[in-house]
Amino acid sequence: MNSYRTENYIKDKVIVITGASSGFGKETAKKAAELGGKVVLAARREELLREITQEIRESGGEASYIKTDVRVKDQVNAMAKFAVDTYGRIDVLVNDAGTMPLAYYSEHAIAMATAINGTLYGIAAVYDQMIEQGQGHIVNISSILGNYPVSGCGVYNVTKAAVRMLGDSLRVESRGKIKVTNIKPTSVANTG
Repeated sequence: MNSYRTENYIKDKVIVITGASSGFGKETAKKAAELGGKVVLAARREELLREITQEIRESGGEASYIKTDVRVKDQVNAMAKFAVDTYGRIDVLVNDAGTMPLAYYSEHAIAMATAINGTLYGIAAVYDQMIEQGQGHIVNISSILGNYPVSGCGVYNVTKAAVRMLGDSLRVESRGKIKVTNIKPTSVANTG
């Protein structure tokens, strides 16, 4: 007989996911809702957010959405406020919004603003709420490409290394009150 106990750590948690209109963000939102989480989807593409939210609801999950460009601090703050106003708290923030790996130097502005500023704005938007709650969890989607340089991905490499460092620094600064997980997939399938 298996002595392992499986607990559902997702049920009834309020989970905010950026980049939720496609890729990892979309799949994370669907799975979190399937496990009983209360999901707030955030991304720039409102029509896709609406479709995914409807799909989750039709499957019996609980979800809502807010159009959010993570490059705009006020929109990220509004996202956090929306989550608290809707569900009363924020248990988890998944910083997934990003660009594709091929981010050449000529495309640096959008890649830097989305990955670095978006992650920083997300952390800042939920920080006080999580500290006040006495707990929270921030999941940052970095990449294995943040570990070494790859031709054609220089800007992407830097942004993903920065995402990892933002998470590592938060872990130290919050002194255990906010859990931090940095995930480094081997590929990125999200354009936020």
